Amino acid sequence: MIKKTLFITFFLSVCSCFLTAQDSWVSDFRKGRIGLSFSSFGKNTGLYLTNVDGSASYDNGGFFALGLNYTYPLNRWLDFETGVEYARHEIIVVSAPISGERLADKKVRLSLIGIPLTFQANFLKYAFVNGGLQMDIDTSSGHDIDNQTGLSAMLGAGIKYDFKCGFSMFINPYMKMHALLPFAPGNLHLRICEGGVRIGVSANLSGGTK
Repeated sequence: MIKKTLFITFFLSVCSCFLTAQDSWVSDFRKGRIGLSFSSFGKNTGLYLTNVDGSASYDNGGFFALGLNYTYPLNRWLDFETGVEYARHEIIVVSAPISGERLADKKVRLSLIGIPLTFQANFLKYAFVNGGLQMDIDTSSGHDIDNQTGLSAMLGAGIKYDFKCGFSMFINPYMKMHALLPFAPGNLHLRICEGGVRIGVSANLSGGTK
């Protein structure tokens, strides 16, 4: 009987701690914002960080990205952003001439799934700068471009407007280099770089203004 009573007391205590922690986590989560973004309106290209003689050139073929984002305020001026993003790139491979002849240009398509880990510093009420890393997974295969799985780097700036109802809109020109730290082995690695504009909307999970 005593063991049963102790077990029930222990079980209720664990449940109480779990519910308290859950309520705290939910409360913290609701301090943030969730949103959707679309990126494009720019150029992409492939480059090596070192000179490679006789290599092909990699020209802009266009890109777009769709993102589901979560932003958490660390203080009054600094936010942390994460989420998941799907990106589609098209690169035009221009082969170097061989014996005076050049092969026809080739279009290569890449699909990337990214998890951003970035910070956003807000100032002058409507302006911000943002930057950080992104974990990319290259889900494409069978092309002439190195696998882009790895850590990417991003830097940008933009403007935003917060509505009193709790919704926000933003526009965010940026630069991004994929596979800055590639997971694939090798000394030479082609990296996909993009410069574009990200636009999006977000909503405060707690409702009302931030």
